[in-house]
Amino acid sequence: MKFQKGFMTAIILIGLLLGTFSVVQAVPPLPSSFHGTVMVNSANVPEGTLITAWINGTQYAQTTTLMYSGNSVYAIDVPGDDSSTTGVIEGGKAGDTIVFKIAGVAADQTGIWTSGTYLTHNLSVQVITVTADPKNKTYGDADPVFTYTYLPSAPPVTFAGALGRAAGENVGAHAITIGTLSAPGYTIVFNSANLTINAKQITVTAFARSKTYGQVDPVLTYQTEPSLVTGDSFTGGLARVSGENVGAYAILQGTLAIIDGNSGANYNITYVSANLTINKRAITIIADNKGKIVGNPDPALTYTITAGSLAFEDEITGGLARDAGETIGTYPIRRGTLAIEEGNGGLNYDLTFTNGMLTISQLPLTITANPASKTYGAADPVFTFISSDPSVPLTGALSREMGENMGAYAITIGSLSAGDEYAITFVSGDFTITPRPITITADDKEKIEGELDPELTFGITSGFLVLGDGIIGELEREPGEDAGLYDILIGTLQINDGNNGDNYALTYIKGIFTILQGINYIYLPLIIK
Repeated sequence: MKFQKGFMTAIILIGLLLGTFSVVQAVPPLPSSFHGTVMVNSANVPEGTLITAWINGTQYAQTTTLMYSGNSVYAIDVPGDDSSTTGVIEGGKAGDTIVFKIAGVAADQTGIWTSGTYLTHNLSVQVITVTADPKNKTYGDADPVFTYTYLPSAPPVTFAGALGRAAGENVGAHAITIGTLSAPGYTIVFNSANLTINAKQITVTAFARSKTYGQVDPVLTYQTEPSLVTGDSFTGGLARVSGENVGAYAILQGTLAIIDGNSGANYNITYVSANLTINKRAITIIADNKGKIVGNPDPALTYTITAGSLAFEDEITGGLARDAGETIGTYPIRRGTLAIEEGNGGLNYDLTFTNGMLTISQLPLTITANPASKTYGAADPVFTFISSDPSVPLTGALSREMGENMGAYAITIGSLSAGDEYAITFVSGDFTITPRPITITADDKEKIEGELDPELTFGITSGFLVLGDGIIGELEREPGEDAGLYDILIGTLQINDGNNGDNYALTYIKGIFTILQGINYIYLPLIIK
């Protein structure tokens, strides 16, 4: 659009009269002035629309539009910076870019600040309406891409940035916002929509479990598909139908819930049940073996639980029974009426019963061996005993453990018998072989000083050796060669009896070895009258 010079002058005057202003400077440079038309989407703007001028993000001037000859027009003076002041910027400097805004929206056109100019500068901007498309997602999923439509749709508009949305991840509606979306050269009128977050479908499947009757319930566990959103967790636990008898019991959801910061409302749980199976409790009862003497009454028939145990306060009722008969022999002890009382007819137990045996025995007889002894090398004595019933005739004889060395040997029953009618209880005694006493006396010896020692000899002066034993080793004397008396010692002398000599109680009597002086020695024979 081209204006006549007179028209431009009138516009300037009108602009100055209607409120164009600038910051007063101490020594202001001439402003950089602009005038022209103002259009939005190629149409006039309402009269009084605010026009502002900005340099480096600071507003330095403003004015409002007028209608003139069917056009919306403006005129504005942008002040300059007074170089005489420091620390304060009052306006533009040569070459600064001026951004013009129409009702707060940057116009497509910018200006260059130049002192003392008065330029025709038409301003315009395009405005579009952006409408967000509704979106939805499942709780825990990433947000979808937010899309939109815009009007007018022609000509095509190039957008920058993207839509955003109100914060929040719980189930519900969340407003879609303009976010960082922009269209350079356009003012965006934004129509919002919602991002709807739907509950996450999750399946909880209980694992089948089992236990033995009487045991504590196992931990009831489960698996989930799909997994919970990171940060969420389960709380509570599964439960089951009550009951403790053998059978199958449904596992229930119980108090199992999800902690998600929204009272679990972010999930829809589908629960798949399973069973807790209570199996029979194994128990083994063995009848205790019993015995009695022929003719006596039966003892009480008892039993022992050898494997497993009773649960809760269950108890065993009834009693055992045995096969009939009273003669000497064995009779099976059977289950009889024995049963387990647990309120379910015994079905909670897998009972294994093992028969016992009642033995009707012979008459008892106790034989107690009397202790006996002998000296090593002597013949065994006759072994005697005491009978609990001396009137019972006996045959045979007691015996003993083999061995002839000194020590204790158990006396055994040997061939002693009272016949088939009696069961002998034998109480052993000790047969003791004691060491044989023996005394060895060293013969006295002498020599003249300087001569060789004579052979050292000895004699058995008390007792005797058992046939086959012998004496080995040698006597020895105290060391020394000077005239005097020296003890003759036992040295290595010992009895060889196959038991390190322990079969003998050896007494040794030492002899005297005399060394006579050789120079003045006069032999005077003893004359016996």
